[in-house]
Amino acid sequence: MIIKALSDNRTVLFAKAELEKYLFLLDKKIPDTFVTELGFMDKTDDEIDTVEVNIGKNGGTLKGSNPRSVLFAVYQYLEALGIRWVRHGEDGEYIPEGVKVNEKEVSFTHTATSKYRGTCLEGATSLEMLLTNIDWAAKMGLNVYFMQFTNPYGFMNRWYKHQRNGYRRDENLQPFDAIRFKDKVAVEIKKRGLSFHDVGHGWTNAPLGLEEHTKEGQEPEDVKQYMATVKGRPRMLWGSAANTQLCYSNPVVCTKMANCIADYAENHPEVDVIHFWLADGEHNHCDCDACMQKRPSDWYVMILNELNDVLTARNLKTKIVFLAYIDLLWAPVQEKIKNLDRVILMLAPIGRNYVESYADVHNLPEEIPYVRNEMKNPVSVEENVAHLKRWQAVSPVDTFSYEYYCWRSAKQHYGDFGTFNLSKVIYDDIVNLKNVGLSGIVSCQAQRAFMPNGFGQYVMCKTMWDENITFEELTDAYFEAAFGSMADDFKGYFKRQSENSKAVINRTKEMSLAIKLEAEKMLAFLKEKQDEINALPYAKRKSVFYAKFHMQMLLKYMTAEMATSDSGYEESLDKWENLLRFISISEPEMQMAFDLDLFLIDLGVIHPELKKFPKFGLAKGGVAEFIPD
Repeated sequence: MIIKALSDNRTVLFAKAELEKYLFLLDKKIPDTFVTELGFMDKTDDEIDTVEVNIGKNGGTLKGSNPRSVLFAVYQYLEALGIRWVRHGEDGEYIPEGVKVNEKEVSFTHTATSKYRGTCLEGATSLEMLLTNIDWAAKMGLNVYFMQFTNPYGFMNRWYKHQRNGYRRDENLQPFDAIRFKDKVAVEIKKRGLSFHDVGHGWTNAPLGLEEHTKEGQEPEDVKQYMATVKGRPRMLWGSAANTQLCYSNPVVCTKMANCIADYAENHPEVDVIHFWLADGEHNHCDCDACMQKRPSDWYVMILNELNDVLTARNLKTKIVFLAYIDLLWAPVQEKIKNLDRVILMLAPIGRNYVESYADVHNLPEEIPYVRNEMKNPVSVEENVAHLKRWQAVSPVDTFSYEYYCWRSAKQHYGDFGTFNLSKVIYDDIVNLKNVGLSGIVSCQAQRAFMPNGFGQYVMCKTMWDENITFEELTDAYFEAAFGSMADDFKGYFKRQSENSKAVINRTKEMSLAIKLEAEKMLAFLKEKQDEINALPYAKRKSVFYAKFHMQMLLKYMTAEMATSDSGYEESLDKWENLLRFISISEPEMQMAFDLDLFLIDLGVIHPELKKFPKFGLAKGGVAEFIPD
């Protein structure tokens, strides 16, 4: 075979290398008469991803509307030949046998449905996990990768410290290590031509020379003057620097923030889009007399406008994401954004229940009056969309949503024990994005969200690429790719467990029992089917392996819940310790699919009484005391 790159663009050259690698793995006897060229379509577009695949028995062309779309064309051609990527990492890669590449004719043209398709760093993660996730994201057609904070140390230290796993030792990650790792991640993002989004929170501490995790009481006296005062509370940190709002009516604060962001943009030309968010947390906006003259969103817009002026003066083209989140869900009423071409709006509906979807938006409620520091996060999709519409009325710009499907809430990834209910919400969200004025999704999530399966991830990626695919088609395609000849068995099991769990926080004893009995039944069935499992290709055997771990975990989890229902927490501690010990010891084998750290945080939300027992490590920063002598 002969593969030609018609451009020296590094992403096109990487696409060429990927095509050569996978075609060789598929078929080692492709004749030299099979010639394929990689390049750009006649009409190029840096933002909209279109692929054009025309391959016959003698080769052909793989084209894209931009460099990353050439890479997408390669991966989609390879999928047409039977390759599947059901998880990140090598154990999620399925390569069929017996394929004769030069006998396969593949021809199609497609433009991605959603303009913004991405994931954002959350959870506990190592460098390897980040790199494999970026590789998988490109293979699944995602075009955005978002690294939170200027330094991802907080997320990476959760992994390397192993603060919630008493069977693993602290690997002593330092902040400068995390910066070095981030540089390596950036190289892989840019090699694939993905849009590199960066930072978000942190712009309320960096301009003051503080680290994100500087704690209350550690702040220098000379910067307190720039911090918010709330209900008479002195100007000081609000827990930590990243959670502290500033006095946004102070023009010095505005200028410091604008220049700090511009400095970062100038020093990091690899970053395509900088997220400019205010502090995290609730009920902490400054209520001094000057700040009370405008809504927080009005002050926010004023800073955005000054930031645009600074970026323009420095001839920087960096785009800025601003967000509707917590208090900023309430749109400005006095100020307007001057340069709409500079900015992208992001809806961050962190209070969503993820039982409803954007298909359930019918009658938008009247605007709820904004009362500073007394807001409640809206739960319904209709209320969140109502806030979005009011923002869009004053700022008609590109908008995407920042969803928390696979973050850490019991009503999301960790609470749906079959993932079917959540996956259907994801599907219904995406096919209705345009109806509510959204151009895509960036998912705030664990980098290892493939336990008990990766169905939700698959649905999200594939539907954002093509909204015309049906949920049933996605279901059949995913379970065949992940479980092969046992697809129907696992499909049925996971559907039943989704129905049993219903992703609720307060399970009844009857629900826990139903979940436990279903897991026991499936484990017994799989024991009888061991010969069939052994005959599966490696990636599909590994899917079964992860699913069986989850079943075994559910047995211990539901046993602990039922015992607690009968006798209380203190009398059931041995059952909870059995669960914690099992997942902690198993983590090295499960770590690429399962984020133990986020699971345990979620466990502390569902069962807050367990936080009283430090050995479980459920409290923030707590360390489980399981290390043997």
